[in-house]
Amino acid sequence: MLSKPTTFILGAGASCDFKFPTGDGLQDRIMQHLQLEGGDRQFASDRMWNALVPLFQGNNWPQRASALAGAAQRINRGMPVAASIDNFLHTHQDDADVVFMGKIAIALAIIEAEAASPLMVRNTGRTPPSPLINEHYRNSWYFPFMRMLTMGTRSDDPQALCRNVRFVVFNYDRCLELVLFHTLQGYYGLNTEDAIAALSEIEIIHPYGSIGALSSSSNGGVPFGYEHANLHEIALGIRTFTESVDENITAQARRAIAEAQTLVFLGFGFLPQNMDLLAPGDGRKASRIHATTYGVSETDKLVIYEKLRRFFGDPGKVDLGDIRHVGLGSTRSGFIEVNNGTCRNLIENHRIRLAA
Repeated sequence: MLSKPTTFILGAGASCDFKFPTGDGLQDRIMQHLQLEGGDRQFASDRMWNALVPLFQGNNWPQRASALAGAAQRINRGMPVAASIDNFLHTHQDDADVVFMGKIAIALAIIEAEAASPLMVRNTGRTPPSPLINEHYRNSWYFPFMRMLTMGTRSDDPQALCRNVRFVVFNYDRCLELVLFHTLQGYYGLNTEDAIAALSEIEIIHPYGSIGALSSSSNGGVPFGYEHANLHEIALGIRTFTESVDENITAQARRAIAEAQTLVFLGFGFLPQNMDLLAPGDGRKASRIHATTYGVSETDKLVIYEKLRRFFGDPGKVDLGDIRHVGLGSTRSGFIEVNNGTCRNLIENHRIRLAA
């Protein structure tokens, strides 16, 4: 359990432990699903074609299929240059067919990644084992993270798990939700219904949407890795940057940043568009910031540090210096720590400080 308001910002790198694609990998999968072939069917991917068929009605369906194929082609031509699929859809926000096809391809790529993830447990006709007992979970950053969150909590107060904690998740997948759900079930002994209710009370903000609420197919949700999900409906839950602003999702994310005393960036890429989305404005309270910068050069780490200064409550009282010399109750200064390790390295190295 954490004692200070803390917001965790998760990027694509935070899902790598469960074999999810990072930005480039996701773009490659999207391009594969948008590959075209000759003939009336247009699309090489069976799943992409099957997702689109219900949209083709009346005698003009070949023209509609051709228009969407053209949009797919425009995405594939531009994607190699794009910093991310989010950036590309923002650039082409006025092209409705490009935005639609991009969202369908995202939905397909993520649902397939969930289905192939080590977190996916197949229904064998009996109570399936928890995915939190496999080696992938134990080797992931979630393992020390959930131990940190559950420490000191009581079974009659499962909401304490994420008291003082918010999440801003830039990923479309639901790894975080699934781990929290199984933690609520396994650690606190909640049944499915109560675990889903407790999960709904945790503030998890997806600025670009996700592939749906984590639930069972019987009550309108999208089960984790459910490959028969309606891709068209899933795509409706995915947002462009502009849509996120219009729907006030950006305001929620910025509030989660502004009101936190501690910010932790895990597997985040620090792309300008995403940093602008998070910009907290006035009233910032952060006095300590941690960030993973796995694989980033020393010079770029300094640039990231400068970007993070604007999230700090008092930018004039922070240095990049050694955080070992900053006491927990220090009023002299806080710290920004950019760490070249993995998400797990960060949580393991700072779990006591984060909880204090």
